[in-house]
Amino acid sequence: MRILTKLYHRIRRGTKKKIQYLFYLLRLKKEIFVRKDVHLALDSSSDEVIISLTTFPARFNVLGLCLKSLLYQRVRPHRLIVWLAEEEVEGLDLSKQIPEFEFFVRSGIEFALINENLRSYNKLLPALKRYPRGIIVTCDDDILYPPWFLEKMVRAYNPEEICFYRAWEMETDPRGRMTPYHTWNDASSKTPSSRLFFTGVGGVLYPPGSLAEEVFNVSRIRELCPSGDDIWFNAMALLKGTKKRLLLSNSYSFPIIKESLSQRSALRERNVAQGFNDVMLRAVFDCYNLYQFL
Repeated sequence: MRILTKLYHRIRRGTKKKIQYLFYLLRLKKEIFVRKDVHLALDSSSDEVIISLTTFPARFNVLGLCLKSLLYQRVRPHRLIVWLAEEEVEGLDLSKQIPEFEFFVRSGIEFALINENLRSYNKLLPALKRYPRGIIVTCDDDILYPPWFLEKMVRAYNPEEICFYRAWEMETDPRGRMTPYHTWNDASSKTPSSRLFFTGVGGVLYPPGSLAEEVFNVSRIRELCPSGDDIWFNAMALLKGTKKRLLLSNSYSFPIIKESLSQRSALRERNVAQGFNDVMLRAVFDCYNLYQFL
């Protein structure tokens, strides 16, 4: 009976996500039809808000839909930067490889090359270095974001808090050690907490100086957390003592653009199903003695 119940809820969640995806897609197409061309820039009197993400050639086919969902926001950022590792795009003509590339450039989107390829870390580290005083919002390149995504973040902005839409509640056992990642529950409170574990897929807003300087320690990243950028960024928030807050009363997931689902599944299989997240969590928490901050 328990297996049937789990199967029922899984099917129900899957159906809900499909409906959500279609709804967001139709609304985006309506915005594009009504507003036609669009350009970046909030009121220049406000603090600089930068949307930062990274991509690679295998995702170029879904990138356009993601970028349009970020362009046609009710509140637009000052900058929208797509970071590309030089080694992955060497010899490629981006204007031919990325659909509607010219439109995105005209709209103000920047496509920036980086020498050192840290893969998923590329969504944040280059932006932190280049814009240390900017308010940086990280996004994933295969997500369809709703038009209120950035507006709610900007309105809720607190320079002392990292805020986000999707998170888990970190749990420890009676000995104070971390329980397995896959057993954690969805976050369900807007109260700031050190135990919140934000995930980048839902978008994360980082105020200036919200992460410890150790965030740039590439040798430690490669040693302790090579494929766990969420783990590393959460750890650096703990190390700095920055508050973390869920924007909504429950953890919220935005729809994944369907063409990238197989790539997502492969990464989840490695990091979650095979327990690699737990290995990286233990390594980082032990190295920096982070249990004391929970």
